Amino acid sequence: MGCAALEVYGKDALLRSVAVARGEQGKGIGHRLTESALSLARNRGVRSVYLLTTTAERFFPKVGFSKIERSEVP
Repeated sequence: MGCAALEVYGKDALLRSVAVARGEQGKGIGHRLTESALSLARNRGVRSVYLLTTTAERFFPKVGFSKIERSEVP
């Protein structure tokens, strides 16, 4: 139905591959997957989580992300 991955680099992490099957979209699965990944990051002591997207720019602000320049990512 869906997946999410988290790459941890010390106190920073990269949220990757959040995807939900087309027929399952709109049911909150992506939100729950993202929240679970962010919870895992917090539990591992991560202070900042970043992501790169060109296809879901409208989704991620709904779960707390804001747009920054790529050059600002450590």
